[in-house]
Amino acid sequence: MIEFFLRRPLFAAVLSFIVLLAGLITIPALPVAQYPQISPPTVTVTAQYPGATAAMVVRSVTTPLETNINGADGLQYMQSYSSANGTSVITCTFALGTDPTTDQTNVQHGVDLTLSQLPNAVQAQGVSVQKSAGNITIAVAMLSTSSAVSDVAVSNYADLNVIEELKRVPGVGQVNVLGDRTYGMRIWVDPHKLQGNNISLDTVINAIKQNNADVAAGAIGQPPTTGAQAFQIPIQINGRLQSPEEFKQIVVAVQPNGGYLRLGDVAQVELGAQNYVTSARYNGQTAVVLAILGQPTANSLQISKNVRATMARIAQHMPAGISYRIAFDTSDFVRASVKEVLVTLLIAILLVVLVIFIFLQSWHSTLIPAITIPVSLIGTFAAMRLLGFSINTLTLFGITLATGLVVDDAIVVLENIVRHIVDDKTNAFAATARAMREIGGAVVATSLVLMSVFIPVAFLPGTTGLLFQQFALTMAASIGISLFTAMTLAPVLTYRWVHGAEPTHNRFMLWFNLRLHSLTNWYQGVVPRLIARQRVMIVIFVAGIVLLGVMFKITPQGFLPNEDQSLLYVLVTLPVQSSIDQTTAVVKKIEALMTKMPQVEAVTSGIGFGFANNGSNQATMFVVLKPLSERHGVKNSALNLQYGLYQQFLKMPGVTALPANPPAIPGLGATGGFAIEIEDINNLGLPTLNRVGNAILAEAKSDPSLSQVRVPTTLVGPYLVTTFNRSKALAFGVTPQAFFDTINATTGSTFVNFFDYGTRSYQVIVQANSRQRTSPVDLSRIYVANQAGAMMPVSQFLDTKIVQNNVAIMRFNEYNAYEIDGSPGTRASSGDALNAIARIAVKNLPKGMGFEWSGIARQQVQSGPQTIAVFAMGLLFVFLVLVAQYESLATPFVIMLAVPLALLGAVGAIYIRRLCELIGILVQSALAGHLVLIPTTSSDIYAQIGYVMLIGLAAKNAILIVEFANQLREQGLDAINAVAHAAATRLRPILMTSIAFMLGIIPLAFAHGDGAQSRISLGTAVLGGMLISSVMNLAIVPVLYVVVIEVTERRKRKPPTPSPDDLPSAPIPPPPPLSGATTV
Repeated sequence: MIEFFLRRPLFAAVLSFIVLLAGLITIPALPVAQYPQISPPTVTVTAQYPGATAAMVVRSVTTPLETNINGADGLQYMQSYSSANGTSVITCTFALGTDPTTDQTNVQHGVDLTLSQLPNAVQAQGVSVQKSAGNITIAVAMLSTSSAVSDVAVSNYADLNVIEELKRVPGVGQVNVLGDRTYGMRIWVDPHKLQGNNISLDTVINAIKQNNADVAAGAIGQPPTTGAQAFQIPIQINGRLQSPEEFKQIVVAVQPNGGYLRLGDVAQVELGAQNYVTSARYNGQTAVVLAILGQPTANSLQISKNVRATMARIAQHMPAGISYRIAFDTSDFVRASVKEVLVTLLIAILLVVLVIFIFLQSWHSTLIPAITIPVSLIGTFAAMRLLGFSINTLTLFGITLATGLVVDDAIVVLENIVRHIVDDKTNAFAATARAMREIGGAVVATSLVLMSVFIPVAFLPGTTGLLFQQFALTMAASIGISLFTAMTLAPVLTYRWVHGAEPTHNRFMLWFNLRLHSLTNWYQGVVPRLIARQRVMIVIFVAGIVLLGVMFKITPQGFLPNEDQSLLYVLVTLPVQSSIDQTTAVVKKIEALMTKMPQVEAVTSGIGFGFANNGSNQATMFVVLKPLSERHGVKNSALNLQYGLYQQFLKMPGVTALPANPPAIPGLGATGGFAIEIEDINNLGLPTLNRVGNAILAEAKSDPSLSQVRVPTTLVGPYLVTTFNRSKALAFGVTPQAFFDTINATTGSTFVNFFDYGTRSYQVIVQANSRQRTSPVDLSRIYVANQAGAMMPVSQFLDTKIVQNNVAIMRFNEYNAYEIDGSPGTRASSGDALNAIARIAVKNLPKGMGFEWSGIARQQVQSGPQTIAVFAMGLLFVFLVLVAQYESLATPFVIMLAVPLALLGAVGAIYIRRLCELIGILVQSALAGHLVLIPTTSSDIYAQIGYVMLIGLAAKNAILIVEFANQLREQGLDAINAVAHAAATRLRPILMTSIAFMLGIIPLAFAHGDGAQSRISLGTAVLGGMLISSVMNLAIVPVLYVVVIEVTERRKRKPPTPSPDDLPSAPIPPPPPLSGATTV
């Protein structure tokens, strides 16, 4: 085949140009993201039971819904939060790869089956079923710029003109409103005036229902008719009221003197808000914040771009006094980290080309392997499009690492062709063909080995499989394209452009050539001496394997590194009885503290809002930091700012404020860190569950491997327990239903019906005014009408007391649960943290309770067996490919023995780097006089990707030696001389390819900027592995080759043991006695 391309050089060039052109056309069409779709699809079910306790919500709403949702296809687990404000939120997490729309349909089916079982108040509110990615992608703050525009007006402008537009943006899943003030006709009744006029609350509600009704009045002349009807005119009646003045005129009762008692006489009526349970602030100003969540399969960068464009278009028509700001945008980090990887890729390309030039010392020669870089890398984008991949961190990592690999085949081909052309000066064509026949097998074998490492791991399930998949197949595609160019274009260009070694007069090049020649001669002489001491070398090799096992054991394990995303969350919790006003005051103090920090760009606060559960005592603050490029120095990193804020928050009495990182992967948990769910499997009861959970929480807070250990929401708080004496009430003529309705409408709120305002209908809500429900004493001042119409004080048949009980109930997979969240300690990895909290849980759990993981911790625990499978599959497939290539077991065995030392270098590099980072923490802390944190490296998923890659890289160098040694043995050389000559001959291309690859890795290993930690983990592992592999395997592989060959040949010389079928019928005479032996 090579002769065909040598005779038709333009054909080879056109093929490579087509690959290049396909990639260039594809790049603009590829989506850009931080990660592929690796967060599991989630569907959220939300229901409201106004006025209900947490226990009532669980019993009447959450449990029936969970029962019918459970068993949906692909459902992995369910989490639910039921709170004392009547809210039930069930989050259903499905398996990776399931269709989010189908998941939503399956959950909706379960909800539909449950609706008839739910209380009427819940059915009236409706049950929401929405799919989402689980995390906020971008948030928009709607602001009033004029005192004449209220927050209610801003909220309803957003409701009418902004939210629906945003919901239509492609990729948007949900738009949650913080500080929602949707219009509501609020009827604030005065219980004292009702009692003074002998009017019950039921009378007021019935009067509103009778006077505010939607009437379908029909039409004059509507069929059927007499047959001669000349016209038809629809009838319109002002059934529904539209303004507070109209509601005030509703007649509630006729007074004894004939006058009318109107609604305005006993209540304050205003066009207010439907609810006041949450509020929002942006940079110290009251705001309405629109938190936009993407769909599970959506691209966050595209959502951000579309939302910004939509808001810019809407802003052109905003009325005076209303404006907007982008409160925060999580895709900013994605955009910056992708840019950093692209910069790293460019630096790697330049370094690789520089190394090639130093070795080849000719721009003509350098251009040949350099051409394979754009062809292979750009052509890979076309393969990514065919595979359905995006331009993301993992695919760009694959392309960056491939930079040093795609030139390998071309370098080996070039070096071998030049060597043959120099030896055979008469016929360059024949020399090129002969060189390709000699090296072609090794080039194909090395490329197949590298590809065989990556392709099988791409089919693993789960998060680990998806993380490996796009990286692995991107690498395999680039290697496949580079093999194609090395076997077609590279020989043609070498034959046409290079005519032997070009003399150089550059001093550096002369010095370099002299040193390289001396190194080659020294190496060729030292290999036989190493083989002569093969026992020592084998002991060193075995010791390396043992050390590898030890290093794997002591190197901390992780899943995904914590990145500085220029965004922090602050989770604020006050005592459970705190009002929304108290929480707002605390939030203002924290805002004032953070706005003074030069590293902070903006602060957005959701008051009454929590990731787990909403409540008046909770707030979530989103702190946008200035870009990392503007925050110079370790002290200004998000990690140190988070720690510094935590120390300051500890000084705030009665307040728990915890700064936290966003999750490493959007959709896997609300914040970074772990989440463990303590489950009451045998239904031992909430008091027992709380006691056990508190014990685990207390012990976890004192463990150095853990930090910021917390419960995501307040579970227990005071209840005003009211005991209704039914017998006594009936004796006074008061029915239980009348009592319950009166209490609900007074201290809770009662939805009556709807009124029309503008183009929409809004709720009419009756509730006692705030002055009559400020303390438990106000409960005794409520009056209820008996069956005779007389007003009776409820204090006559009502007893009250304050008790502690669950104000929120968490459940996990239909069990009552106690969730504990936390982060690794300052010197611990995420694996250390999971082991620590699991150990504490097992120690404290009684019989009948267990635990499960949720969020990113669940993915990390599940990834353990999958990572082992990745290694096993990589090793197995490499071995099988080599066996098929060489039709031998001995040669592949020698090649595979090169892998352990490469892995030792990788794990050792991770361990040493982590040790240096810990020393750096101690030194910087001592210099600063306080704790200074530095991100620490662990054996995380990126390092593990590097380990798998090293299986192929280590085998690649071994193949170059072993392949040539086998050819020399076939020519008659013994094993020692063959491998010594092969190792010396292949030293130059091995050094050239290894150094080029390692220099291409250096920008990763020493990365900085957005997304640096993931690049550091991958780069450190691969650089350390390649360094040790390149040095140690040059010494070990020849020795192991000779040992294996000698063992194999001894076995071949040993006569085979005959089978019974082969034995002759006559007895075999005994062999003659050996000299000095005695025959019996």
